[in-house]
Amino acid sequence: MTGKKSKPKSVLTLAAHRSPGLDGTFTDTCIGCLRPTDTALGVLGDPEWHAAFLVSIGLSSKDAIKIIESGETRDGIFRRVYRVCGKCAARVPSLPKPALALGGDPVPTIGQPIPPPPARR
Repeated sequence: MTGKKSKPKSVLTLAAHRSPGLDGTFTDTCIGCLRPTDTALGVLGDPEWHAAFLVSIGLSSKDAIKIIESGETRDGIFRRVYRVCGKCAARVPSLPKPALALGGDPVPTIGQPIPPPPARR
């Protein structure tokens, strides 16, 4: 197959081609494609784990790093809920289906696998 693999688009490039919402911003839009959505996924793990998630749903690594740098860790763990539409989440078959994100309701969370402790000798 000679199919050409598409390059991840920058969120800034997408924003230039999408219309903002009624409030003039991209609030409540999918982080991957900037289309309005009311669904979300939670991510729990190292910043690299978050970057891998964001790149897998279509962001460029440059944008993923910018988003992660704007976050904060608690107890050494980075926790964040991302607005994600079903189409962007479907790019990664192993991701759970995003859930409706209503004030304080739990959403499916992707946790970083914890490596087993080293074997004792």
